[in-house]
Amino acid sequence: MLERLALAKELGADYVVNPENSETVSEIKRLCCNAGADIAIGCVGANQAINDALDSTKAMGNVGLIGEMSKATINPSKQLLRKLLNVKGCWYFNKSDWGEICEIIKRKQIPLSKISTRTFKLEEAVTAFELFDSGKTQKVVFTWDD
Repeated sequence: MLERLALAKELGADYVVNPENSETVSEIKRLCCNAGADIAIGCVGANQAINDALDSTKAMGNVGLIGEMSKATINPSKQLLRKLLNVKGCWYFNKSDWGEICEIIKRKQIPLSKISTRTFKLEEAVTAFELFDSGKTQKVVFTWDD
């Protein structure tokens, strides 16, 4: 966890919140003048992460959920309906999205070598996923011979 927080700061995050050391929703609201975030993106496929994204977003805000998980427990009335949230889920990027993604990477000068920290052969997939799931690596790249 600490490596990922440090990387987020290195890549330009203004603030990072460690959920192990603070109450995430309260801290995000504090950073947003107690109103909540305009936009929250849930990148972790975990029930708590989804709830934190919904709870830390202000009324009429936007929430994007891209972390893969099969089910979660939320309170639709309190977290969605009464706050009039716009929620969108996304599982992958379309080919048409890559131009914009590449432009953001170029404009922000994001060093991809910092985000993709390990390369694995396809037959090492089990090890790669174990490392990724444990938080001991960032994104991984699979390679295979032609």
